[in-house]
Amino acid sequence: MGNGIFFGMNILLLVVMSVIILMTSHGYTDKGFHPINKPPHPHIEHQHLGNHQPPHHSAWDKPMPPPRHERSNVYLHAAGRLSRDLLIAILTIALAFAVKVALRWLELQQKQASLISSQRETELENLKSQINPHFLFNTLNTIYALIDVKPVKAKEAVHELSGMMRYAIYETAEMVTLRQELDFLNNYISLMKMRMNPNRPINDSLSCNGYCNQQIAPLLFIPIIENAFKYGNTGDVTKPIKIDITVEDGVVKCYTFNHFDNEKRESKKDSGVGFSNLQRRLNLIYGKDASFNTIEHDDTYQVELIINLNNSKK
Repeated sequence: MGNGIFFGMNILLLVVMSVIILMTSHGYTDKGFHPINKPPHPHIEHQHLGNHQPPHHSAWDKPMPPPRHERSNVYLHAAGRLSRDLLIAILTIALAFAVKVALRWLELQQKQASLISSQRETELENLKSQINPHFLFNTLNTIYALIDVKPVKAKEAVHELSGMMRYAIYETAEMVTLRQELDFLNNYISLMKMRMNPNRPINDSLSCNGYCNQQIAPLLFIPIIENAFKYGNTGDVTKPIKIDITVEDGVVKCYTFNHFDNEKRESKKDSGVGFSNLQRRLNLIYGKDASFNTIEHDDTYQVELIINLNNSKK
């Protein structure tokens, strides 16, 4: 802000100097003004045919100094030209200085923008890296629960986990398609269902509705879906878990609903980085184009995430 004001002041200074020079040039540059103008010579030369005598010289032949008022005009004219030349020199120096300041200001702005971008990318990478161990721990708990009761399912779960971890760690770029992200989420939901009662109602619907190639930041929905399974009452078949992701007119909506397990609800107070991490990533990537809200009522918990991909710069 301060650099911008300083740059503007330099431009204003140049404009003012230019106006002064134009005024000075108009006032002291007069084509009809001749400061040294000899007075008329009163001597009339006579030509004598055939007479080659040298002309007679008188005192009038000596150049007469200009009158006092004309000498004053000469000085005034010289002073005007000097002041104009001086202003031109000052203007040239000021212009060079202003250009140098402007280039320096632009260089600093570019460096600052580059630094901010680098810091932003580093923070996003750090936030994203926090998701991987968090997701891994929750998934390993699921596999651990399957080993004794459903060993075959446990092996299938390990295979599913390896593919999901490959996606989460190696295959996710800065942006992925909605189809890639929804495939990852479907695999995760399938993995969670392995350890549950088949009669357990899990109402999930994930659809990209013709926007499957739309670009989106990866791993934004997994903390929400993880939360529904981790803290939901998975032991009561009368209390469903609802997961719904839809896309309409370029706007993605993710909604989850679950009933609390009372024991898990107490431990939730100490749970960590999930939603705060998600909120920070949304702010950095989408800003006002994303909204994230949670509603806790009695023994139910609802989460809604909306992202407008139409205005995304990515």
